[in-house]
Amino acid sequence: MTAVLETQNLNKSFFGIAAVKDVSIKVNAGEVLGLIGQNGAGKSTLMNLIGGVVQPDSGTMLYQGKPYAPRSPADATHARIAFIHQELNLFTNLTIAENIFIEGFPTRGRGPFRVIDRAAVRRRTREVLEAVGLDLSPDMQVDRMSPGERQLAEIAKALYLDASLIILDEPTTSLTNRETEKLFDIMRRLREQGKALIYISHILTDVLAVSDQIAVMRDGHLVTQEPTANFDVNRMIALMVGRSIEQLYPPRTSVPKDEPLLEVRGVSAKGIVEDVNFEVCRGEVVGLFGLMGSGRTELARMLFGLDSFERGEIVVNGQAIRRTSAR
Repeated sequence: MTAVLETQNLNKSFFGIAAVKDVSIKVNAGEVLGLIGQNGAGKSTLMNLIGGVVQPDSGTMLYQGKPYAPRSPADATHARIAFIHQELNLFTNLTIAENIFIEGFPTRGRGPFRVIDRAAVRRRTREVLEAVGLDLSPDMQVDRMSPGERQLAEIAKALYLDASLIILDEPTTSLTNRETEKLFDIMRRLREQGKALIYISHILTDVLAVSDQIAVMRDGHLVTQEPTANFDVNRMIALMVGRSIEQLYPPRTSVPKDEPLLEVRGVSAKGIVEDVNFEVCRGEVVGLFGLMGSGRTELARMLFGLDSFERGEIVVNGQAIRRTSAR
């Protein structure tokens, strides 16, 4: 396999605290490297070293077989490395096309009479939007787009740059299930085109589904980098936390009492929740889950008094809540 990027014994500390310690990884062309680790494991610092956001204290990098030492994100972009952050880097007051071409617009004309070639901008923008499955006008302003659409627009920007290495940091956070599947399809196509991708996610089943190799970080160290076939979720967690999955949660030492502290009786709001009934007893943890759009967040807001409901009753410590307010 042809290595697109290699890091060799990278080290980086902040105020005497080591964030990355002697890390050596390799990302090949036509492969997806899944990068996992707990919060604070050093993943973001490592990606910032690759992206030119910060510089290493020691160690070296090779990109396309040549020494690579970016002094700024602009250096990484010039080298055709795209970094898609969890916090998106789009200008919301500009259009999709303007965001994609922010590094430089195509022009027409000669000498002092050169002007931006708007037709070329729109045509190329439509092409990359079509590649990520976004049926939007190039002239749409970003602040009118949903979070999922903005994430896909960031990926479209990477396609326009024709990046050889694409780093995706928690890219599915704002995506629906359908948009996530669309993203994975795009990643597979990019891999088939010979691109190298680094995929960072806390959703371990997704990492298993899309990665060819997996690198595990813990406390700034690279624990291992191996083919995905060597991993399952239990082993991934054990390597991330440094102990077996059976030790992940402490044993329960208390038993919930039959004393309801919260009672939800027939709470309903048209089109949002319908006839919800449950109770939470003293010393008890109740898990509330469901698909996106199932009403989880809306119900939580009603319980806290942020939103009103049409029917039903909420009882706390035996007292019915008469007014809907957070206070």
